[in-house]
Amino acid sequence: MRCTAKKTFDAATQASIALIVGVKDNQPTLHQRVQEVSATTAPLGTAHSHDKGRNRDERRTVAFFDPASALADTDWQPHVATIIRVERNVYTRNTKTGLLHHSAETAFYISST
Repeated sequence: MRCTAKKTFDAATQASIALIVGVKDNQPTLHQRVQEVSATTAPLGTAHSHDKGRNRDERRTVAFFDPASALADTDWQPHVATIIRVERNVYTRNTKTGLLHHSAETAFYISST
């Protein structure tokens, strides 16, 4: 049985709709390959954002990668045109102590366009 995400990509392709899907640990092979591409390949482009408010300072970096041949031997190859990496760094100030708490997260996405 094909996974739901691949069925969704098929439906989006038939309807000429661009699709972005988060890659999570429940797709270990895809997740590993996406991580490898983003770690070993120069991005096609990047974008940065910085938001401040309510004792939070959040910075995001979005990088776009060409999957090239990294997915060639998988069922994902016809569906994935772009790999997206979003890195978030958040600093939250504790109002009682004034101390900053740092958290970092990296999320991966794949896109049909």
